[in-house]
Amino acid sequence: MKYESPHEAKLSTGRLYASARAMAFGTFLEWFDFTIYGLASALVFNVLFFPDSQPGVGLILSFATFAVGFLARPVGAIILGRMGDRIGRQRILVFTIVLMGASTALIGVLPDAGTIGIFAPALLVLLRILQGFGAGAEQAGAALIMSEMAPPKRRGFFAALPFTGSQLGIVAASGVFALVALLPSEAILAWGWRIPFVASVGVVVVGFILRRRLPETPAFVQASSEGKLSKSPLIDVLKGGKLALLRGIALKIGENGTSYLYFTFAVGYLAALGESKLVSTIGILLAAAFGIFTVVIAGALSDRFGRRPIYIAGAIFQILFAAPAFMLLSSGNTILIWISLIVAIAVGVNLMFGAQGAFLAELFPTRYRYTGVGTSREIGAVLSGGFAPLIASVLLYVTGTAWWPVAVYVGLLACVSLLGAIFSPETAGRDLNVEEPRNAH
Repeated sequence: MKYESPHEAKLSTGRLYASARAMAFGTFLEWFDFTIYGLASALVFNVLFFPDSQPGVGLILSFATFAVGFLARPVGAIILGRMGDRIGRQRILVFTIVLMGASTALIGVLPDAGTIGIFAPALLVLLRILQGFGAGAEQAGAALIMSEMAPPKRRGFFAALPFTGSQLGIVAASGVFALVALLPSEAILAWGWRIPFVASVGVVVVGFILRRRLPETPAFVQASSEGKLSKSPLIDVLKGGKLALLRGIALKIGENGTSYLYFTFAVGYLAALGESKLVSTIGILLAAAFGIFTVVIAGALSDRFGRRPIYIAGAIFQILFAAPAFMLLSSGNTILIWISLIVAIAVGVNLMFGAQGAFLAELFPTRYRYTGVGTSREIGAVLSGGFAPLIASVLLYVTGTAWWPVAVYVGLLACVSLLGAIFSPETAGRDLNVEEPRNAH
């Protein structure tokens, strides 16, 4: 394996794949957590934690708790990102997997409103905040570590590998919920919904063991040995990386917002149309299963053709496919519903998602890269994915199940990422050890 830059240390292919597996466990857990929470928000939380609300209002309140977790993500990105830039990437990635896993498992044993009244939704929100705090530094750190370890010519591919964990997490969560959906409604509400939450403990244990064995990245080690670490990473981001921060936020909005509209809101939308819970959960499972491959393909294509062209292609695809996607979702035909979810997620979302890992890491210098990547990702997530299901639910409630306002919303979110990619520099192959990114301004 050869590196273009003499500054970048050599790592064996085996070590790179081992690191990718360790990173994938964390992203698996993050998306397993958030997917089961999103599915539970759409299917059971409105009944268990907001039982006195009207059906439409209960769904809105349920998705509001989903959105709250996103408000904690930028805080986690800033605080944990700063620590990652000060004491190292590896230690933070061990902490995040434990925090997310513990929060998720506790949700699984949380009493409902019928048992402890108003304390039930209050505790649900608290645990959701802790989930979001840990997740704020998880995926950013995973992609960043792989970007700093990988050779420049294959950075997009290796930075996308941890994202296979996110797709597998969605497959696992959807699969478990599909099995839970086979239970009688009374059993689902009584105990069935708790199974996926408690099951996350096993992932935490394995992920913790693997991450404890990870080495620190060559880029961080070099910056530390040369005394180039930032004392105030966030201040440095705001002083020297404002454009990169804005670009990162824009790149995240279209990918994350459309992702959560299809992964989360679509489940509630299909339920409102009278579709069975099994149809929507299997559709999400199939989309994520295809996504395991397409997210890595997108990363590899970004190595070959550049980050910008692949990102632009994904954003344009989402804009053009938004109306057909919701027409198919509203068709009442199970196969067409599944095709809609597979194409929208595995192609539209993942063209952006797969290129994103390396793209964002290449926008920032090593001394504040973790803070920059994490903050841009999570502010973008708050502005899009965190509130996308909630906004779409309000649109649905106001218009009486009309699909076109939500399709327009999908297109608008994708337009933001399209503009972000158009006005970003091409970063593929740059040396991650230079003080400032090439063409950063």
